[in-house]
Amino acid sequence: MLHGETRYARSRRIFRETFAVPDVTVDYGSMEAWANDHRVYLEKVRQQQQRQQLLEQQMQEQLRLQQQQANGGIQWVELVRTTVGNQQLNRVVPYPPPPPPPHVLGTVRFEAASFIRRFFAEVVDFSIVMFFKLCLLLALTEFGIVDLNEYGGGYDEEQDVMQFIGLAQDLLPIEIICKVICCVFEGIFMAHGFLYIGVGQTPGKWLMGIRVISCHDVTEAEIHGYIDVHGPNVISLQQSMKRSFMKNVVVNSLFPLSTAAFQVHNGRVFYDVIVKTVVVVDL
Repeated sequence: MLHGETRYARSRRIFRETFAVPDVTVDYGSMEAWANDHRVYLEKVRQQQQRQQLLEQQMQEQLRLQQQQANGGIQWVELVRTTVGNQQLNRVVPYPPPPPPPHVLGTVRFEAASFIRRFFAEVVDFSIVMFFKLCLLLALTEFGIVDLNEYGGGYDEEQDVMQFIGLAQDLLPIEIICKVICCVFEGIFMAHGFLYIGVGQTPGKWLMGIRVISCHDVTEAEIHGYIDVHGPNVISLQQSMKRSFMKNVVVNSLFPLSTAAFQVHNGRVFYDVIVKTVVVVDL
């Protein structure tokens, strides 16, 4: 040992001589600067140790999986001991873990569709349906399935009430066929959309800027005209079919009693509550 050489200096000298590391002397100028640099060094050492531990854990996990596969496949159920308070409970946890559940929105605030918007949307859709009915009736006439000449005198003032009832009964099958076809088309249209018309919309709703969506529940918001929709989602084919049949077959067939069914509350009428849908202003 050199005269006056401390143990630290001696260890440092031996390290440099063994590994041929050049002696680098840094003048920190103050103890505070030296302490700050030392803290940075210790943080780097800590991070390196964490990376090394993580690498070792990954290698051990891979080795364990290889051993399980060699013993007859991965064990899909493992017993995991969990601590709840002071009690020890065993619970079964699937391994590997199951995929996460689909993302479901919580509560979203929408502007409720007003009665005026819904009314004019129904007017547009009704006009399209009437045009479809006239085209269907014209096609049936051309093929000879329906003879309109038989009903030519139906509009004569001399005809009695029973003849009008007979005319309505004769046209009833055509009306039922038209309603069923329109319900199916509306249900598919709302569930899948078409061109610029999105899911949950008909041509009338698209023009009025409203949309039908699925939900769990609806509550009135603090702002007038707005609602809080719980669990909003796109409307499914099953919901759109149910909604279409209830609106076009059940409700519209009870006119004029059906006018009470169109009392809109929080963007919903009674069949929206049953099917769990709501009509909102499109975003």
